[in-house]
Amino acid sequence: MKKWLLVLLILCVSFTSFSQDYSNKGKDFWVAYTGHIDGTTSRMALYITSVQDAIVTVEVNGVASAPVTAYANKVTTIQITSSTTPSNLLAYNSQSEGVGTKKGIHVTSTHNIAVYAHILNAARSGSTLVIPTAVLGREYYAASYQSVGSGAGNYSEFAIVATEDSTTVDIVPTQPDLSNKRAAN
Repeated sequence: MKKWLLVLLILCVSFTSFSQDYSNKGKDFWVAYTGHIDGTTSRMALYITSVQDAIVTVEVNGVASAPVTAYANKVTTIQITSSTTPSNLLAYNSQSEGVGTKKGIHVTSTHNIAVYAHILNAARSGSTLVIPTAVLGREYYAASYQSVGSGAGNYSEFAIVATEDSTTVDIVPTQPDLSNKRAAN
């Protein structure tokens, strides 16, 4: 009898347990188009997939794309180039350090989607899984290598996109920056 009561108790607790959703699916995303060795001749592509049809809009600094339908179980590609709306000229974050304003790329959808971003040109590329706003954390680590010179490809960079105005960010580097303006630790 005790075993059955224990099983019943476990079943009741499991039906009422709640946990945070760490899925890569969501309806609201932010991503940055970081500096690239080819500048704005590079292009950014957003790859979007969903289990059901969704209407997707991409916005940069108040300029929105025409709504795009992401069809269920297919990959929809949205290019961000100099000839698209919003263009890479609006979104491209060219500075090597400091704060670029109104450069965040905001992706919204009518249903849950997954978003991947890919910056490419010629033989170079970089991509990332874009995490939905609802599951973003508060502490991150940027894995990189120590900057060794001012030539192309000799430095590391990372980008932060604030999802809300007046966001404060603390950055604690383990190495000094390229210009030695910011010391380690």
